[in-house]
Amino acid sequence: MNCIRNIALFAFVIISLVARVRSEDEAEWKKRHEHRRQFWGTFKITPLTPVGPEGWRLTVNFSEPIRRMEVWQARIVSKEKQQVFVLENRRWNAELEAEKTLSFPFTVTKRNKKPLKNIELSFEQLGEGSGLYHFFQSFTSHSVCKRPLSTELPVKEEFKRGKMKCTITALVVALLILHSPRVHSEDAEVTIFNQWPKGFYGEISIALEDDVEDGWQLTVSFSKPLKRLGVWNAKVASISDDKKQYILKNRFWNKKLKAGRPLKFRFLGRKVEKGENQPTATAEFTRLGEGSGF
Repeated sequence: MNCIRNIALFAFVIISLVARVRSEDEAEWKKRHEHRRQFWGTFKITPLTPVGPEGWRLTVNFSEPIRRMEVWQARIVSKEKQQVFVLENRRWNAELEAEKTLSFPFTVTKRNKKPLKNIELSFEQLGEGSGLYHFFQSFTSHSVCKRPLSTELPVKEEFKRGKMKCTITALVVALLILHSPRVHSEDAEVTIFNQWPKGFYGEISIALEDDVEDGWQLTVSFSKPLKRLGVWNAKVASISDDKKQYILKNRFWNKKLKAGRPLKFRFLGRKVEKGENQPTATAEFTRLGEGSGF
């Protein structure tokens, strides 16, 4: 009975961790004042999971090119065509507490006197960040049956057979939860609109045949490795070792989609080598059905 209770508790913890890790961090901006060619605002970041010492990154995409942006409590690490700015943490604010908002001001010098229309933000944690890695490190040292796992065949009878079965069963439960099947794949169209020596800009479009109820995933494959990929309306969930394949997942506001309405979102790619030709790209759209863990 204790073994069954421990397995159930372990499965509950895994589901809770996965749900929390895959919840969305919030990033928003607020206008404070605007006058002719100047704009004053505030960025607000609220991570739903703790941000570790590796820090964080905020991609700021203005609706039109600007002349200059100044920001405090963050540093501008790159910018593209005076429209897309990538910010990263300062040394003293790399680590952030969960559900605690970090606010910092910014100013924009516009190119004309027209009101600033919109700003799109994309926040991401750097490094491991998920918390699952450290959890499984802990699990391999202390199983739910409170017995250490051995990687060698024991010469003596170190474990009772029942407790070994308990440990193995718990591992199987974890694998089933984390690696459940995906369903219903569709092709997506990738269009690259423009490129410059250091990067390129494009759009991904999916014509939906049926409604999407339980979230979605998009696998984007490039012919060349990228230095960085920034997306809006999606979150980069994983990157292949060769940096050619990126798995994107839905945001909380576009988890459910209606058939007949194409899903479109823009992306910004950073080239590895300055001046090289833009890569070609393909994408596969996947609905996440029941039992997927999402």
